[in-house]
Amino acid sequence: NYAQRSGRAGRSGQPALVFNYCSPGSPHDQYFFRRPYLMVAGSVTPPRLDLTNHDLILSHIHAIWLSETGQTLGRTLADVLDVEGDPPSLALKEAVRLGLENPAAASRARERAERILATLGDALKGSDWHHENWLDDVFRDILWRFDQAAERWRGLYRAARSQAENQSKIILDATRSHKEKEVAQRLRREAEAQLRLLTSTDSIMQSDFYSYRYFASEGFLPG
Repeated sequence: NYAQRSGRAGRSGQPALVFNYCSPGSPHDQYFFRRPYLMVAGSVTPPRLDLTNHDLILSHIHAIWLSETGQTLGRTLADVLDVEGDPPSLALKEAVRLGLENPAAASRARERAERILATLGDALKGSDWHHENWLDDVFRDILWRFDQAAERWRGLYRAARSQAENQSKIILDATRSHKEKEVAQRLRREAEAQLRLLTSTDSIMQSDFYSYRYFASEGFLPG
């Protein structure tokens, strides 16, 4: 993909810049980040998939659990987290938490996960991370893991909200200079734009903060 896209740039002798972005949360990206020569190594090799990849298996088990709960993730994380109040708690909404805490759903998900892991046989036993109680540990912490997966969004939301509030104080401060207020207005607009990006449902399917895409990027759903 890298070779094909970079090869299309700068046609007919025109100059071109090729940027390559690497996701810190993607094992695939990290593999090639450490071995960049493989991106342009020549022949295209058939794709390979390590069925005992810990992150891959964990994300699928998470997805099985979410499927069994039947809990929707809405369109943005504002549908999942409590954004009301001043300041908002950003905790899981009560209805969402109750839906995810369903013990019957967890039991069904556990049975499905056991059947899937059983198909991996000796390959799984030879991994360096799997152990007899691994699945117990996953389901014990699964709701906590889901909550933690929202931390990046919470951090971005709190930072944007704090910036908007701080700049509003400067704008309303009669002792501040005209230049300071101009800067504050620009910074507040930037913060408000960030808040819209995090919560807006406009063109949501293309947004990195569409709930399902977000949780996939956090390793909580298969990408």
